[in-house]
Amino acid sequence: MSAMNFSNVVLESNVDKFVTTHGLARDKVLAHPMLEPVIEKLAVLYPLWKFEGSGAHSVSTNNQSTLWLTNFDVSCDGEPLGVITRRYEGRDYQICVTNDRIKAKMERTNYYKTKDPNKAIAKVKKMFGPNDTQEVARIARGKAGAVAQDAEWSKNRELGAATEIVQRAAKKYVMGAGFEAFMAYVKDHYPAQEYELLVTNHEVAEKARVELETIKATQGVISTQKKGAVVTRRGSTYVVEQSDKVEICDDNTLPEWIRSRIGMLKLIEPAQFVSDLGMRANENVFVLIEPPEANLTDVTEGETK
Repeated sequence: MSAMNFSNVVLESNVDKFVTTHGLARDKVLAHPMLEPVIEKLAVLYPLWKFEGSGAHSVSTNNQSTLWLTNFDVSCDGEPLGVITRRYEGRDYQICVTNDRIKAKMERTNYYKTKDPNKAIAKVKKMFGPNDTQEVARIARGKAGAVAQDAEWSKNRELGAATEIVQRAAKKYVMGAGFEAFMAYVKDHYPAQEYELLVTNHEVAEKARVELETIKATQGVISTQKKGAVVTRRGSTYVVEQSDKVEICDDNTLPEWIRSRIGMLKLIEPAQFVSDLGMRANENVFVLIEPPEANLTDVTEGETK
């Protein structure tokens, strides 16, 4: 008698739907030959257990298709007991049996593996069965913990997204129109040293913001994204690069705006910046930000390279 003829051996819902949709003969839907003796024997021994077949594998012989089921989920009164399946393990297909009890005893795998149906049946008889009180409590705690963890992650994401929106608006207000009100509140409610610390750091931040604008403008000149010049001093002459032009000038042929800026930048140390002027990269290289009023028609009478 085929294992599929027992009332407690059924098709998994998706497989059942596939069989119905494609009009397959029910007597051609069978447990895989490797699993057949295992499922047949256990179905007789445990009539209250449910064996739900899936993992269908189609085989055609003599123009007839047979659907072999390679996986059976075993349960009793809705409680999962374990899985009996056919898997490729150890360079060959084997009968594999698993559940939480088996997993707990295995070190390198989650399956008890064998080619012997009788050994597989013996393992199921020994390891399958409704959970005892301690197992029920452990499983319940694990499931409850997973639900609580998911809820915590979800709520943290919700909290983070909402808080970020509020914080962006609060920061925009405090660092903008509401800054004076904020500082007045700090002065009235915070220790004096904290207020002074905020005042000092606000001044540092404002100074850094201005300096950063100069640094970015200088980088724009270097990358030719912003008008200006990169000037290299060579003895008594200067190599002036502006956009796509490179010229050699002396003190008399340098454009006035370049001459005046080099004069000021010569007074600072290398790798230093001056607001709205530019940078002295080293002893002889200067990056100059072009002022809006620069007259580019008076570029130079120097020698063009």
